[in-house]
Amino acid sequence: MTTGTRRFALSVVGYAALFGVLFAPWIRIATDSIPAQPHADDARVIVWVVGWVADALRALPGHVFDAPINYPAPAQLTGSEHLATSQLVAAPTYWTTGNAVLAANVATMASYLLAAVAMERLVTALGAVALAAWTAGVVFALGPLRAPANVQTLQYANVFLPLVAVALVRLRERPSARRAIALGLAALLGLFSSYYMAVLVIVLATVWIVLDAPPGRRTRFATLAALSLLGAAGVLVLASRPYFARSAALGPILDQMSQAVRDDAARYRTELVAFALPRFGEVPIALAALGIFGVLRPGAPRRLAVLGIACALVGLVFALGPMQPAFGIDRPLPFALLTDSPLRFFRMPERFLVLAGFGTALLAGAALAAIPGRAGTAIALVAAAAVLVDRAPAVQTWAPDRILDSATWAVYGRVGTVADSGALLELPLQDRSWALLEVDAMIGETIHHRPILTGYTGYRAAHRPLLLSLIARLPDADAWDAIVDLTHVRWLLLRPAAAWRDVATRTALRAMAGQVVLDENGWTLVRVARLPERRAWFEALAAGPQLGRTVLGAPLSALDPARTHAALSLVESPTDVATRGLTTPVARVENTGATSWPVAVPADHVETFRVALLAEWRPPSDAVPPPQAVPLPWDVAPGEALRVGARVGTPSAPGDYVLTLRVVQDGSTAFADSPSLEIPLTVAPR
Repeated sequence: MTTGTRRFALSVVGYAALFGVLFAPWIRIATDSIPAQPHADDARVIVWVVGWVADALRALPGHVFDAPINYPAPAQLTGSEHLATSQLVAAPTYWTTGNAVLAANVATMASYLLAAVAMERLVTALGAVALAAWTAGVVFALGPLRAPANVQTLQYANVFLPLVAVALVRLRERPSARRAIALGLAALLGLFSSYYMAVLVIVLATVWIVLDAPPGRRTRFATLAALSLLGAAGVLVLASRPYFARSAALGPILDQMSQAVRDDAARYRTELVAFALPRFGEVPIALAALGIFGVLRPGAPRRLAVLGIACALVGLVFALGPMQPAFGIDRPLPFALLTDSPLRFFRMPERFLVLAGFGTALLAGAALAAIPGRAGTAIALVAAAAVLVDRAPAVQTWAPDRILDSATWAVYGRVGTVADSGALLELPLQDRSWALLEVDAMIGETIHHRPILTGYTGYRAAHRPLLLSLIARLPDADAWDAIVDLTHVRWLLLRPAAAWRDVATRTALRAMAGQVVLDENGWTLVRVARLPERRAWFEALAAGPQLGRTVLGAPLSALDPARTHAALSLVESPTDVATRGLTTPVARVENTGATSWPVAVPADHVETFRVALLAEWRPPSDAVPPPQAVPLPWDVAPGEALRVGARVGTPSAPGDYVLTLRVVQDGSTAFADSPSLEIPLTVAPR
């Protein structure tokens, strides 16, 4: 065994021992819990992503993006990251155990170990002595956004920054085609880790190529590096076509998010100043400050210092967001290049602190590399101990977030054996304390392997508002029929009564939906009896959102008045109408024209041309509320009639009023000739 190999083996063993001790409490709960964090639902989505992608790579590699949530909408993985590179560790764990929670935990813990090893290799390649490089690896692995430990770090797994940098160092030493290919492979791993990491890798590589090009071979080095990175980026672009299609449909909401990032300039500055030290750690910051003086020393200290300063500054400047005020004027910053480009999905500038942490680790290596001989070794050893004393408590500052208890896990397993095929709806969507249960249902999908109707992702499915409005109306029979027609749901899974705010709804659903086939640990699985009828609805959802149309396929445009007509009649008039309250007359609304009415506008879409009821009280006075829109439940086809409960606010003063209902379309006068419905009501004092 060579000296270099022995040194590498000792480094890996040292890191393994270190993280084994640090993560011992985490390892003990890794099969059913993850480290708790403020964005608990986002973290649980990562668990689901890890499980689904691993499952798809084994069974349906050509349909990885068609995740079985928000069924039957296609390409639902594009609402989240794919975390493809994490599957190198996560997939074998999931294939062996079937446990997505464990797979996500193992992948995350491994990312800390691999980050330390990769940074140690980089600092060693740049000429630092063993302990200096090992300490830099610890600084990097426990850097900003990685303490306390959490699975969300898989969205910006920092291991790929030193991995790409090592490949660039090797290419600089010998600018050959073989080493260019190695750089391309390293870049591919980083680019396919996540889209956030893809941006960070490209920024890092650009800085590195500019600053570390070898004298006399700059052109060849830069050309080979650029070709390698462009090749890797091209592969990512080809693989990301479903994401680009989703991005085109999400144009308005992405624009709103970009504007929100621009409007938050003061927050980014405040957070950077107020939270920089805790995120980096006091000892790493002190080492980095000393490392700046490495520019005064030739060799490894200078090279480490120059690259470290550049990466730290670039990361911090990007973390300030797209603009900051200077001399009373908002000045654009480099992050504005992202907010005004197809990369505007990168809406969290603070994640550039990962790049700043990379620079900090290089500077720490520069500080220790500048001290020669045994003194340097001793100081590096003390520095490593100080970093651990400083950062270990921060990394371990978390409590277990239990994902699924053993009883729930067993029920999901039984569902997978009983529910032979078809989509599943799990209710309720929130528990009694309003905690979201949809993410737990998504993790349940990795156990029972049935498509589910709901799903929590970064970008909502186009039909989600329609589905949620129907679920909110349950156990209304018309709403249930519409859900079956919309989704072809075949199974209804009801959580135990303790999870329901309205247990009567659970009882009614159990009775009306179909045959109970499983009743275990308080859970009830019902085989849906009703067969779908309006098949065009399902086909529209399965085809995905179409520009200029509702999710059910109706054109989103101004209706032709000559072909548009509505008829209204009263089904049920309310009694005991009181002031400053709510009342709900029930009306029959019929499309007596020749054109479908657009109602189900896609999520996050401009709502122009939506058809609705408009409720107005007469006679006008200061006591009556302003005109109120009453939504219709779905697109209304010619000849179709609906029962609509018009829930509206009442006047503030008692008296005799007339509540007028009429059909309107936002952005047109299509229903100007259709008669309104007038409902005389006496409003009594409360």
